[in-house]
Amino acid sequence: MTEKLELQFEDNEYYLVDGNTNDTIGTTDKVLLKEDGNMKKLSLRNCENIKYGYDLDELVEDNFKGLRDCISDSDMAEFYINLVKTTITEILGDKKFSEEDIIQAHYQGVTDEPLYKVIQSLQQTEWDVEVETIEYGLGNDEDGRPIFETRFLLDADGCLILIRK
Repeated sequence: MTEKLELQFEDNEYYLVDGNTNDTIGTTDKVLLKEDGNMKKLSLRNCENIKYGYDLDELVEDNFKGLRDCISDSDMAEFYINLVKTTITEILGDKKFSEEDIIQAHYQGVTDEPLYKVIQSLQQTEWDVEVETIEYGLGNDEDGRPIFETRFLLDADGCLILIRK
């Protein structure tokens, strides 16, 4: 099992890279998935959850759970739910830097380093992740001890399930 995995964001695509060997294990890049039959598929939504640090559906469900009950027309309720999701994505998705990043930029700003280099250094493009796994029982060995095989757990679309460390 891979010890160190990194989710990397480059050219609007996500790549799951083995931090020990630098091999690409999975991607959201459809062209690369077609070219390499061994490449694992990544869910864009799962990758964005890791990038932004929140799950949009959970965020809306937790904070707007009464909205569906208040609106009698189910289509209109879904419209408002989707409007809330879009608004949250716009507000939080555009947030490029945290408060800590701004403080760090301020302190780095007193150096001779150009501001654009400071800004680039603050933009995170890599995250440490784990892949959800499941152990399958394969029976017993000749001494009666159980034998297990660890496999990657996939979502309903056949994508690896990533968890931010």
